[in-house]
Amino acid sequence: MSTTRPLGRYGLYLSAVVVGLFCLRVLGEPWSTHFPPMFPDALNPGRSDTYYAVSRLTPFRPSFYFAPRPVLYPAFIWLFGRSSQLIVLAQTLLYCGAVGVVCATAWSLLRTRLIAGLAVAGIVLTAIEVRFALWTTQILSESVGISLGLLAIAAWWRVSAEPTKRRVTWAWVWTIVWLLERDSHTLPVLLVVVPLAGALGLWARRSSEEVRRQLIAGALIAVVACGYVYVAQSHSGRNRYPIEDNIGLRVLPNPSLRQWFVAGGMPVNSALEGRTGKSAFDDDRLFETDPDLTHFRTWMHGPGSRRLWRPLLSDNQAAYDGYGVVHRLPKRYPLEIGGPDTPNGLLGWLLVAAGTLAAAAALSRRRGPVIFAAGGLLAVLVDVYFSFVGDALEVSRHVVGPLDRLNVMLIIAVAIGADLLWQARRSNPDDEHAADATEQQLSLRIADGG
Repeated sequence: MSTTRPLGRYGLYLSAVVVGLFCLRVLGEPWSTHFPPMFPDALNPGRSDTYYAVSRLTPFRPSFYFAPRPVLYPAFIWLFGRSSQLIVLAQTLLYCGAVGVVCATAWSLLRTRLIAGLAVAGIVLTAIEVRFALWTTQILSESVGISLGLLAIAAWWRVSAEPTKRRVTWAWVWTIVWLLERDSHTLPVLLVVVPLAGALGLWARRSSEEVRRQLIAGALIAVVACGYVYVAQSHSGRNRYPIEDNIGLRVLPNPSLRQWFVAGGMPVNSALEGRTGKSAFDDDRLFETDPDLTHFRTWMHGPGSRRLWRPLLSDNQAAYDGYGVVHRLPKRYPLEIGGPDTPNGLLGWLLVAAGTLAAAAALSRRRGPVIFAAGGLLAVLVDVYFSFVGDALEVSRHVVGPLDRLNVMLIIAVAIGADLLWQARRSNPDDEHAADATEQQLSLRIADGG
């Protein structure tokens, strides 16, 4: 017996209308500009590491797979013939589709209609917030990364509600595609998703054997994919830029951080002093070419890169809004109902999510959604943290995807906890045992291939 509830014909019609209105609102006014690339990471005639430069290698050349960008977004640009207008349209439709999938998943899996409706409303409010929606107009990897992350979240949510081999396979597919889109995506996968999936594959005895095998197989493939991303970006030399950015923009201007790095062996001389306030790309990449920085580069490639991870908070992305999206979509909401945008708001959302999930774990027999929500929150918090500390250059851009996923996962976690608590309150012990029996029968049928 399926635990999902379909959206229905009228829901699909309404979704199509909403998508059309969103596209008109975001893309209509600047459509005649053809959305030319506005930032040097996308297109810069003097650089070989831009998205357009890598896309010109084409996926048919081996060098494409070891170029200074993870392969997914350059391949996306190549697929649309490097036409910025087509790329922006495709990004916008993918974004709408991903949001629609998450909303449809919430509507079908949350059993309490009011809670499901509020969850869908919260997800939509987050999606149309300008700091997230504006990225669909830029030739940068953020928009596609946000969309693929939402699809992976929806896929794992469906696995948690009703694990089947097919659902687990699709969850891993979206996760691996997502991690191939940006190199920073490998960390939450390696540190949270893989260990959690592996543990469930080994010890979740209530799941069928083929589901558990698929969880473990996917985890192994994900580890290989993460290894490939690391090796490819190391081969291209791109991994050194975040270290140089952090040294120039964060460490050297900050006395306490500087002292801490000097204690870790960072060699300081007049040449390095001159890089204070400079990024890896300033002054014709002097970090890489100055002979007086040879000892620093040796340290940076060894103990320096290991000492870099030290704790160090987000803005409205206005610097990236080249097409005036801020004038056509909402900026923020009262009471932070679309997700947190202040430290106190984040603390409040986290406390509510943790409280509802803990209560649901204690009172409800449906543990799968609780594990998904808790694991998903942990993964996005890891994502936010490492995206913030990982590179001092363009921090607000680097954290926008993680912050979008954080907002969505907080809404989902609160909704799951509230839904399970409401269902536990309404049901009696006999209903709970009956639900258990149904889940066990389903697992047996899956194991038997029925």
